[in-house]
Amino acid sequence: MKNVRAVCEFSTIAVSKKNQTPSVKCRFKLLEGIGTNDTHLYHDLWLSEKAFERTMETLRGVFGWFGTCTHDFMDHHDMLNGVEVDLAIEEETYNGKTDWKVKYVNPVGGNPDVVTNVTREESERISAEMKPKIMMWDQKHRAQTAAPAASPAKSAVAASPKPSVGASMWSKNAPKPAAVAPAPQPAPTGGLSASDDLPPAEAYQGEDGLPF
Repeated sequence: MKNVRAVCEFSTIAVSKKNQTPSVKCRFKLLEGIGTNDTHLYHDLWLSEKAFERTMETLRGVFGWFGTCTHDFMDHHDMLNGVEVDLAIEEETYNGKTDWKVKYVNPVGGNPDVVTNVTREESERISAEMKPKIMMWDQKHRAQTAAPAASPAKSAVAASPKPSVGASMWSKNAPKPAAVAPAPQPAPTGGLSASDDLPPAEAYQGEDGLPF
C-alpha cells in the first residue's frame, strides 16, 4: 500500500450491481504518477451499515461536506470538487488483471497506517457508539427545520362555523335593518302639561270682570 496525491473532480450517488448497496462514487485525478498510464482512479464511499461510520468521517473530515441529503449528489456532481487528498492505494488482481485500487481517502498528510491498524471489532465499537449520536443529530436537525404544528385551541377556533343568526347579516352587501319607530308614550293621568291647550283668561272671569 502506498500514498498518492490526488484531487476530486466528480462525485455522484451510485449503487452496486450485485447487492444494490448505495455509495457516493468519486473520481480522482492523480497529481503524481503511480507507475502506470492511469491518470484517474475511482472510489466508492459506501453507505452500507458497516461502512457508514467511515464514510461519514471521510465526507465530514476530509471533504468538508456537511449536507444531510445524499440525493444532492445526483444533481450536483461538483460538491466535492477541488479537494486535494492522499489516496491509500494498493494493487488488486481480478480475473487475471492487476490494477491499483483506492482503499482509503485521507486528508493531505494523513497517515494510512492509522486506518489499517483499526480492527473490525474496534470499527464496530466506534459505529455502535456513534450511531445514536448521529440519530440524535438528525432528530435535532429535523426539529429545527420542521414547521411548528398548529395548537389544538387555534385549530378548534378556526374550524368553528360562524353562528347562524341569519345569512344576510354575514353578507357584505346585506341591507341594513329598517329603523323602528319609538313606541308612543302614554298620556298623563292627571294635571296639565305645558303642551295642553288652555282656554283664554276671559273664560274664568265673571260678569263684573273679576275672576271666579
